[in-house]
Amino acid sequence: MIGPPGTGKPLLARRLPTILPPLTPGEGLETPRQVRKFCALKPEAAAILKAAREDLGLSARAHDKVLRLARTIADLEGHDDIRPQHIAEAVGHRSLQ
Repeated sequence: MIGPPGTGKPLLARRLPTILPPLTPGEGLETPRQVRKFCALKPEAAAILKAAREDLGLSARAHDKVLRLARTIADLEGHDDIRPQHIAEAVGHRSLQ
């Protein structure tokens, strides 16, 4: 979905409570500030993302999309933190687009 903050996953979760459970703050990442707050990286993961930004020339928006995707991958694997392999997988998906 494209639109202002609050019109993506958060809106769907409010409108379809029986399909989507209530979102935690980290799951409803809509703004760059929220992405930076809930997608804090350890040095190893940050180094991989920095290298990808430089090698692929990622824009700030693409950088945030990679972070959101890495957060989703970590959530699906049941991890509280974003690990280097989550960043690598997210970058791999991004480079396929």
